[in-house]
Amino acid sequence: MDTGRFRIRAFHTPLVEKILNSPMGTDAYFNIQAVEKSWIRGDIDSGILPVGEVSGLISDIESAKQIIDEMVGAS
Repeated sequence: MDTGRFRIRAFHTPLVEKILNSPMGTDAYFNIQAVEKSWIRGDIDSGILPVGEVSGLISDIESAKQIIDEMVGAS
C-alpha cells in the first residue's frame, strides 16, 4: 500500500480493501487519530495496520494456550 510518504505492507481489513479500491488518497486513514485507534487501542477497523513479510506465512490462528502447549511439548 502506498501512503504517499512510503510504502507499507498492510493487514487486509475491509477498510484497507475500501482504500485500495478508492481513487482518494490514504491521508484520511493514515493520521495520528487513526494510528492511535488502530495501533495502540487495537481497533483494526479504524486505520491501516502495517504488517511484516512474515504475515504471508501465517496459515492458521491458534490460541495462546495452544501455542504454549506446543512450545513445551504438552499434548
